[in-house]
Amino acid sequence: MANRRNNTPIFSSGEYADMVLCYGAANKIETVAATLYREKFGPREDQPNRAERRMPDRRTIIGAVRRLRETGSVTVKSPNGGRPHRERLIHQEAVLQAFEDDPQTSLSIVANQSNTSYSNCQRIMKDAGQHDFKFRKGPGLHGLHQVNQAWSYVSSETIKNCYRKAGFVKDAKDIPSNVSNVDSIEIYPQDMPNEEFDEWVNIDENLQTSVKPMDDDIRQEAIQTESEDEDDDDDDDNFEPAPTSTEMFNAL
Repeated sequence: MANRRNNTPIFSSGEYADMVLCYGAANKIETVAATLYREKFGPREDQPNRAERRMPDRRTIIGAVRRLRETGSVTVKSPNGGRPHRERLIHQEAVLQAFEDDPQTSLSIVANQSNTSYSNCQRIMKDAGQHDFKFRKGPGLHGLHQVNQAWSYVSSETIKNCYRKAGFVKDAKDIPSNVSNVDSIEIYPQDMPNEEFDEWVNIDENLQTSVKPMDDDIRQEAIQTESEDEDDDDDDDNFEPAPTSTEMFNAL
């Protein structure tokens, strides 16, 4: 039976086991193991009735050894087995996008939302180098979105309860219903004629709050500003240099 993906033959479990044995006998050198396998199991003129075997190359032998180390089995999984590849891609995109939108979600929630199994969701996150409830590096803009999303979960009732718990808000029973000792504030005199009311409103209309600067005042202010800048330059000249590392070390 040939693999339809790369047209390489799929060997039996016994043939893969012989490859591993030849690999060990060849001191773990795959090219020598392939030669040893051909010498031991290849066609021979003195044995014409010998069963014919397919001859593996060095990549096939090293692949069998690697599978044995990683999975405990030398056989190759059927390339047509399992769920369709397109379906796995759809689940992968949905799972990763769910954790991108809400990093605080869980595998079980995402599995239900994506219509996939918990183990498949966990495998997708593991293959992507991520896991739920693990800190992941990301752009700063994502952090702002997460902060905004966190605040969206805080309701107005929660904020009220926080202020009430801190003592900033009194209960209704602590607030007096009738306040008697409060003097009424008179905003403006009552029963005032219109002319007197206008005079009362515009009482400070002609009050001088600023003056237009004269030319002499502008020149004097410019001269004063230049002299202040020169004084600042003199202060910079007298600035003490920062101590060196040696001086700071000796001071300790």
